[in-house]
Amino acid sequence: MTEHKFEVGQKVIYEGLIATIESKSNYVNGKPCYGLVAEENEELSCTADEEKCELYTDQEINQSEALFAADMSSIAIRGTVGNLTDKHFRDGCH
Repeated sequence: MTEHKFEVGQKVIYEGLIATIESKSNYVNGKPCYGLVAEENEELSCTADEEKCELYTDQEINQSEALFAADMSSIAIRGTVGNLTDKHFRDGCH
């Protein structure tokens, strides 16, 4: 198990968004990862590779582009899951 360089409660920058670390874990291969929640939109959460996170130190960051991209990804995922669920119920497999 690899040592983590950040702690729960710290803020990091991940893919252009400021996020709070809610949990820390390791992937099956032992690489460290974190459960993150975006500061600007708490509905946006993800698991992030530690190597892609950097410590947030109160610097000014324009998150608008990253928020838009995250929202679009979230919409796409919801649509995919919704279509799978619809197919499951239409097929009578419930």
